[in-house]
Amino acid sequence: MYDELMPIDDIIVASKNKKWGIIKMNGEVLIEHQFDEVQNIYLS
Repeated sequence: MYDELMPIDDIIVASKNKKWGIIKMNGEVLIEHQFDEVQNIYLS
């Protein structure tokens, strides 16, 4: 379903069809897959 996954704490930064978004561990989409790239993800 996803091309690449980067788990960070309780979320996953995921690539789908060469676009990036953020999903929860249960698969719920938090931010739609719309970005061409991701950089420096910091969570507080």
